[in-house]
Amino acid sequence: SVVYLPMIDMYSGDKTCILSTLEFVYNIAFKHHVAPVITFDQPLYWKAAEIIANAPQNSHLKSVVLMLGCFHTFMNVLGAVGTLMAGTGLNTILEEIYGENAILHMMTGKSVQRAFRGHLLVNKCLNEMIISEVVKEQPGLSLVVDEAEEMYTSLVNGETTLDATATSDTLSSFADAVEKMKTQLASLSKTSQLWLNYQTMIQVAMSLIKADRTGSWQMHLRAVSDCLPIFAAAGHFNYL
Repeated sequence: SVVYLPMIDMYSGDKTCILSTLEFVYNIAFKHHVAPVITFDQPLYWKAAEIIANAPQNSHLKSVVLMLGCFHTFMNVLGAVGTLMAGTGLNTILEEIYGENAILHMMTGKSVQRAFRGHLLVNKCLNEMIISEVVKEQPGLSLVVDEAEEMYTSLVNGETTLDATATSDTLSSFADAVEKMKTQLASLSKTSQLWLNYQTMIQVAMSLIKADRTGSWQMHLRAVSDCLPIFAAAGHFNYL
C-alpha cells in the first residue's frame, strides 16, 4: 500500500530534522525487515550523507541507503533551456496550448511538470518534421517507418520483447537515417542547428528522469555530466 507519512514541522535543511527523518525511515524499515532506502535532492542529500558518515561505526544509521534525487537538477535544466531559447519563438509555440502567465513560469523551470510536458510536445513536433524530411529524400524509408510503428504496437501488446525491439535492424537503419538528416540540416541552416541543440537539451532532461525512475546510477552520472555544459551556457554558475 501507499500511505502518507507524518510531516516533521521543522526547517528541512536543519540537520536535526534530517536526522529525525533518517531515524523514522530506519525504524519503519526495521519493523518490515527491509533495507531503509531514502531519496533526497542534492542539498539535503549532502547533509544526510554527512550525518551517516559521522555516525559511530556500529550505528544503525550506517545501514541507511541514500539515493540522490534529481529534482533540483531537473528544474535547473528546464530553466537553462528557457534562458537559452529566449527570443527563438518557443514562447509563441507554447502559447498555442498554454496561457501567457503559465509560460513565464515554464520558461524559468519553476512550473516543472507543465514545462516538461510542453517541451516534450515541441520535441515531438520537431521529430515529425525531421522524419517527413527523411521520407521526402528517401521515399523507401516510409516502409521502415511503418515497420517501426508495427514493432511499437507489438511491444505494447506484449507480442515481442524489449530486447528484440531494441536490437532490431529496422530501428537501427531508421535511427541512422534520422541522424544523417539532422547532420545535414545543421550544416545547411543556423536555425536548424538551434532547434537540434534544443532537442539535445530535452534529451538530457529525459535522461535525468529515466535515470531517476529506473534507479540507474551510471545513467544518472552521464545525465548530470551532460547538464554541465547547459548550465555553463545559460549562466547557471552556482549550480554548475
